[in-house]
Amino acid sequence: MRYAKVAVPACLLILCAGCAVFDRHNTPTLNWVEKHLVPDDPTARLLTYPLTIPAGLVAVTADALVVHPASVVDDAWRDTDEVLWHNFHWNEHYATACTTLAPRAVLTPPVVAGDFLARALFAIPERAEKERWQQARAEEQRRAQEQAEQINAHMAKAEELLGLKRYDEALGETDKALAVKAQSQEAEAMRARILLDAGRGAEFLALLGTPARRNDALRVMRDDRVVEAISRWLPTAEPPQQVAFLCRLAQVSWLRLTSSGARILLPAVETLAVSPDKAVASTAVLLLGGIDAPGVAETLRRIAGGQDPTLAALAREVMLSRGIPLEEPAGDQKVVTPPKQ
Repeated sequence: MRYAKVAVPACLLILCAGCAVFDRHNTPTLNWVEKHLVPDDPTARLLTYPLTIPAGLVAVTADALVVHPASVVDDAWRDTDEVLWHNFHWNEHYATACTTLAPRAVLTPPVVAGDFLARALFAIPERAEKERWQQARAEEQRRAQEQAEQINAHMAKAEELLGLKRYDEALGETDKALAVKAQSQEAEAMRARILLDAGRGAEFLALLGTPARRNDALRVMRDDRVVEAISRWLPTAEPPQQVAFLCRLAQVSWLRLTSSGARILLPAVETLAVSPDKAVASTAVLLLGGIDAPGVAETLRRIAGGQDPTLAALAREVMLSRGIPLEEPAGDQKVVTPPKQ
């Protein structure tokens, strides 16, 4: 009878603690027994059941009654400290904080006890698990910072080599940056600038013609330095490359989306609009209709009044579609333009 008084509460506590001991993170003793006493071979495991089963029961009892409760004492206190003692704001609310000292002190023991019982009986994630998650997140941020520093170092070196017109070495630095982080936008933009300044714009043009890489090429074109490189390369390119580049820009309506890039590229497009090559000039005039930048209207009026009847007609149609007056308004005169289509 005397032993029953001890055994019954112990059994009840074990049953109540079932939620906790069913989580293998809360059973270090049982985990040790399983690792060191249970054989891997099925036959040997069967033969050792008379030893391992009692050892396992003793281990899980120790985990439920001693090991796991002892491991959550500090968590219970930290929870209580976080709830009751971390919100004082002495500098802003000194008097209010002083008046809450007594209630906080009174509530501390029951809060500690309740938190301890909850953690001892139920599988509540330990604070250590949260700390491990925070450490993993901090490690991830540290690695990202290291990657960014490495990429920045390669980009600085590539910028220096680009200024010295050592294009192959500069491309090597971008390859190193892309090895650190694949699809790095900074490295892709630098690579595009190097190719364009080296007169190898056809390689960048090929990206715009590849559906799988087109978005990557358009993304780096949001870098104004890439657009500046394009504006230097485009007038010197061969007419087929000029037509292909202008057509691919028009297909994606890129110039409508990036007004700063449009203003940078506008002089190059205006130059192509008066090219002796009719295909280049016609494509450039059509693309002018998609550029929302100052100076477009004047350029289209100049082409519409030019000697080439075909380009003049095309420029007028583009102006009508954009709602641009065919005649420049004089003074403060208000001109009614046709609606945009």
